[in-house]
Amino acid sequence: MNQLLQTVTSTLRTTIQNEIGSASNIINAAIDGINRVNPFTDIPKPNIPVPNLDGLANVSLPPTIQQALTNLNASIPSVGAIKDKLEDV
Repeated sequence: MNQLLQTVTSTLRTTIQNEIGSASNIINAAIDGINRVNPFTDIPKPNIPVPNLDGLANVSLPPTIQQALTNLNASIPSVGAIKDKLEDV
């Protein structure tokens, strides 16, 4: 369960950082294009910092939640068990 959670949050972290970097590059390229044809003073490029999302790299569920999920999973009957019960009726 923790491995899945860590994979999801790590992917989310990387995606957010990459998208902010890409947006910054697009904005800077647009401003460069405007400044090439702008007869007045150059428009300054904004500084869009990419957030540090390292906290998403080590997310994990507390052991009590993991155990509760394991217990819940163990209490859910399989499809085969449900089928057998229905056939018995």
